[in-house]
Amino acid sequence: MQSRSLGWVACVMLAGGCGSSPPPPPTATVCNNAILASGCHVGHCTLSSAANPLAANGTLTLTETAVGSDLASDTVSSTLCQVTLPVQAAAGQIALSISMDQAPPADAVIFDWNNSLATAVPTTAETKSVSTLLPGSGTFGVTHAPGAVGFTGDIGAPPLSSATLPDSLRNLETSTFTSAFFDGQ
Repeated sequence: MQSRSLGWVACVMLAGGCGSSPPPPPTATVCNNAILASGCHVGHCTLSSAANPLAANGTLTLTETAVGSDLASDTVSSTLCQVTLPVQAAAGQIALSISMDQAPPADAVIFDWNNSLATAVPTTAETKSVSTLLPGSGTFGVTHAPGAVGFTGDIGAPPLSSATLPDSLRNLETSTFTSAFFDGQ
């Protein structure tokens, strides 16, 4: 019995869990203005720009990573696209497109998971991809657009609320008192 449990522990420790495979390593590429003009591709991630958003010899890095377990239930796609722009890059002139294996849902948006703060980025959904103009560097993925924020109902004022002095006296007279205290004021 002891050797069987040690074998199980070894399987979990060496393989990261029996029957499961570790996520693939991230793939990255470096792009300049010439590559952006025809499209800079890594897996499901594509960057493009008709303008020259980078300085003369400037480059940016595009990395595709698998969605981690912390985001798996919130994303629509299985990949994240990490974009590292140089400081002098012109924001809003580079388009990011995340392709998917199936058509994206109608409410698909690209979110920016930059500095652990998720924000929705305005997007357009195409046949099998979702696109947006990059606001800057960040880690981007596809998710469902958040629904409208609002109240689902109002229960009204509590029946024993005391907005005025007569309401307070009425509420006091409906209660049973076993003791009282007067502070002299």
